[in-house]
Amino acid sequence: MALRAEDRGITLERRIVETPELPLDAQRLQQAVVNLLSNALKYTSSGGTVTVCVHTAVEDHHLELAVTDTGIGMSDQEQTNLFTDYYRTETARNSDIPGHGIGLSLTRRIVVAHGGQISVSSRPGEGSTFTIRFGLDEVEWADRA
Repeated sequence: MALRAEDRGITLERRIVETPELPLDAQRLQQAVVNLLSNALKYTSSGGTVTVCVHTAVEDHHLELAVTDTGIGMSDQEQTNLFTDYYRTETARNSDIPGHGIGLSLTRRIVVAHGGQISVSSRPGEGSTFTIRFGLDEVEWADRA
């Protein structure tokens, strides 16, 4: 993804802190993260920024991964259908940006199958943040401390 970002003139930032290892399917989770990064790069113009942030939320024992972009963003109404099979926002459909609308629904399935949650926060013209959260049980949290 770093090469793709560089080719498109997009700054790719990484803010990753040490986190506990979780018993998850790394290959499937990589697929989910690649989907989010791919979309962020696809919908961000040259000169924009995509940021990947991974951290543990101490207050509620969660591991969070967030992908934030400075791309085209979307309305609240568009966000409600975003994880539905074959859904593409009106802005995406009216642009020359290719896609089939399956990546985010697949990403959601992968995250949920691993006991996680995915959410989106976005504003038209300002970009989007997709956040994946996994709960850490007491044993995993104690091992982290």
